[in-house]
Amino acid sequence: MDENRRNKYRQIGLEVFKVAACIAIFVFMLVNINYVQGVLTRFITVLNPVWIGTILCFLVSPLYNNVYKWLTGKKLSKFFSKFLSTIVSMIVVIGVIIGLITMIIPKVYDSLVLLYYQAPDYINNLAEMAFAYSGNEDVEKLLISVYTGSAEYIKNFVDTVIVPNLSTIASTLYTSVKNVFMWVYYALIGLVVMVYLLNIKDDLLPKAKKLIYACFKPHTAQIVCQEIRRTYTVFGGFITGKLLDSLIVGVICFICLTLLKMPFALLVSVIVGITNIIPYLGPFIGAIPSAFIIFMINPGKGLIFILFILILQQIDGNIIGPKILGDSTGVSSFWILFSVILFGGLFGFVGMIIAVPTWALITSLVTRVSENSLNKKGLPTDLGSYAIGEDVVGKHCDEKTSDETKACSSENNETGKE
Repeated sequence: MDENRRNKYRQIGLEVFKVAACIAIFVFMLVNINYVQGVLTRFITVLNPVWIGTILCFLVSPLYNNVYKWLTGKKLSKFFSKFLSTIVSMIVVIGVIIGLITMIIPKVYDSLVLLYYQAPDYINNLAEMAFAYSGNEDVEKLLISVYTGSAEYIKNFVDTVIVPNLSTIASTLYTSVKNVFMWVYYALIGLVVMVYLLNIKDDLLPKAKKLIYACFKPHTAQIVCQEIRRTYTVFGGFITGKLLDSLIVGVICFICLTLLKMPFALLVSVIVGITNIIPYLGPFIGAIPSAFIIFMINPGKGLIFILFILILQQIDGNIIGPKILGDSTGVSSFWILFSVILFGGLFGFVGMIIAVPTWALITSLVTRVSENSLNKKGLPTDLGSYAIGEDVVGKHCDEKTSDETKACSSENNETGKE
């Protein structure tokens, strides 16, 4: 047996071994799905500071890069430019965190406490108003029955569920407080990770690229690098743009609600701003509880708030959002809704946030793969050629030159046989 044939058989054996190993690993993961899930969860949890630091680095990189570029333009050394850029980035991040902790979070907390203690009074006032405007004895009796039944249900729930389980509630409260301190710890370590990533990213990225080219064939490695760049562009443009858009919407909401003298203006604005990060469904998710809170206190202002939110979301959807985001994803409204529902069901709140850019990347990849396949088959790639009732193969052959007629005839014969 010559050397070429031996190498060929060796290559075939290696490929068979790879396929068998992949199948064995897949079967093992299916059989031990709970164990694998636990390991993955533990792995992700341990690396929480790294995830936080990576996200902060991702968000702060534009500021860091601009400051570094400006400082190097002033003929400062590379070391001092990196040092000062890092200091500026840290000041901005810490300033935002301190601002949230000292200015917004305490007021939101006070609003929640006030709402909690005054909720029974608000409900009583709402019930009395409903009774006063009912004007019908049967409707009034129905309202009284519903109100009495709800109040009795709440009382029984407190007596039978909350009171006997105070120890469990206390344990849950302890766990919650512990988790808060744990996330504070994660955030502090995340800041350190952010500093390191900002300063080593210029060396880290070439090393990662080098590793990709070492692991794959040159053509495949080039495609992988292109997809990574495209992923960074889509996610970076969408997430940073959406955060800025939501911040602007929250500030506008707070200013307008303050001028309209709406109750709990800051709390409602925070809810509207945060939920606005979720594409498509976010405005509705934030508007429903906010409208309910205001409606309990003043039904008239609750209706005004609903009208205001509709106007604000139209302004955001047609003016603010397009100006900031542009057509960064190219995903239609239906697929935005579909992706938000799908990823939200799979991954919760985080899934809703990443749904649109992830779906945009998936559809872009599928489109490029399908068009590449059509080009190899010599078929058109424009959508109009595939309209219902169109003979794709026949029309394509009509457009070919006389030199290609014989090939098309053969192609049609093969299609007819099928």
